[in-house]
Amino acid sequence: MYRYTFFFTNGTQGWSETLFRTSLFGAGEASLMVQYQNRRLGLLATTCSMVSIRASNLDNKRDITIYQLPTGGRGGTWVYGGGGGSGDPGLPTETEDSFTALLLRLTDGNQNYRSFPLVGFPDHIFQGGIIVPGENALVTGRLNNWISAITQASFGMKAQGAPTATGRIVQFPAKTEDNQLVCLGISGTPPAVGSLVTLGGVKPWNKLNRTWRVSEVVPAVGATPAYIYLAATAHLNTFGPVQGGTWKTPSYGVQVLNNYTISRLTSRKTGVPFTTVRGRR
Repeated sequence: MYRYTFFFTNGTQGWSETLFRTSLFGAGEASLMVQYQNRRLGLLATTCSMVSIRASNLDNKRDITIYQLPTGGRGGTWVYGGGGGSGDPGLPTETEDSFTALLLRLTDGNQNYRSFPLVGFPDHIFQGGIIVPGENALVTGRLNNWISAITQASFGMKAQGAPTATGRIVQFPAKTEDNQLVCLGISGTPPAVGSLVTLGGVKPWNKLNRTWRVSEVVPAVGATPAYIYLAATAHLNTFGPVQGGTWKTPSYGVQVLNNYTISRLTSRKTGVPFTTVRGRR
């Protein structure tokens, strides 16, 4: 699975957007990436730019692909007016000072959903917290073209599938002087070292109810359960009787997105542009 991150800038502000794909674009698929870029630029004011595209292999942290863009990136193409066969190129556009985002709910066909704050719209599109009625048709058309480009490029969301292993928490062993990580006694086939486990329903240690990486595994022996140690848990402690709790080894896959609904307008806080040099040595 590959994570595709698109980096944008608008004056002194910057942000990124993330989509997922099962593989890199192969031979003959370059046009799909270009089409997606064009459709996304069609939803950006001319003061905004797409400055970088990076693909990273989630199964190999060192496997990173950088897609070439012109120096300074590619600028947004949403102009005000123009067109209509008159030869008028239209006027440049800017974003709102509040950096309004159109909050979308993307889906792969009413099975999986993700929120997507779409940033970079021209300021003439919004007025009084709504989309200007006269601009609704244009906004809808451009959004339709954008989601169609997502589908054709096989971009999607990272969705959790059926777990590869599950079990219950049956014991909270005490910490030892030479190992301060949280240890759990578990039922079921223990996960491998380095894998992720998601804990749920752990009582009364609610802070454990999240995903952790397994740092060590002690196999079961006779009636003694298997034990797993959770990385980065030296600051936590567990003890006493088990009141509940389950674990699972999650699995993930790409679900291609093919539809959207508009949730609302929202204010999006952005950061420093990706092209800005950080710090000094």
